[in-house]
Amino acid sequence: MKNTTCIGILGGVGPQATEYLYKKLISGAVLQHGVRENHEFPRVLIISEPVIDFISSKEHLPKARKQVLAAVERLILGGVSHLAIASNTVHLLAEEVSEICHEHGVEFISMLEAVARYCRQCGYTSVGLLGSPVTLSSNLYDTALHKEKIRVIKPSEGDYPELGCIIKKVIADKVTSADEKKFVSLLIQVASECDAVILGCTELPVLATALQLSTPVVDTSSILAEVLLEKYFGTTKQTTTKEQQS
Repeated sequence: MKNTTCIGILGGVGPQATEYLYKKLISGAVLQHGVRENHEFPRVLIISEPVIDFISSKEHLPKARKQVLAAVERLILGGVSHLAIASNTVHLLAEEVSEICHEHGVEFISMLEAVARYCRQCGYTSVGLLGSPVTLSSNLYDTALHKEKIRVIKPSEGDYPELGCIIKKVIADKVTSADEKKFVSLLIQVASECDAVILGCTELPVLATALQLSTPVVDTSSILAEVLLEKYFGTTKQTTTKEQQS
């Protein structure tokens, strides 16, 4: 029977974070699922949509919404069986995306819910959260974490704009040493009151990986990749090399 399982990724917010997630899917397939041959890797369809910025403000959200939902429709037309958003902030539209997926028989995988489950499984009772100004002010993670009875600790609202600036510099590949120091300072400040810190913007793991931090952090992209791979390999029979040749 033809294998129709396909992971769909709505990316582009920003492109570096999308690349980071794809690399996590590939490395996870090898390390956690024992993939060795090219034909064993997951089928992945990525749309890197250049969505208008709404990291720092919801001013452009109506236009961004049209872009995101149109990209979701294209992924579904492309034959994906599971669909995920490679951006924390874009989960502001997760409910609408989930509804569209449900209408077409596609399973939507929420990064927020996956991260909340991971934190519960780790036994965390309180977590810090760093992210874009929109993610932090919209309380995107709060609902999912509160369901798991986990307290959320955020930086002061006065630090939101600076986080937004750092995130945009990661996207533009223009992070300075001063930006790195400020990021580490905010991370340590929040970490002092909790079990671990969620890097709630997919640009932040890119920065954190480069800095090799010692503070316990939750890499949202890595967790999403793990869940997607579990879904993929849980519904896909791996064809052995011998079967492939027969």
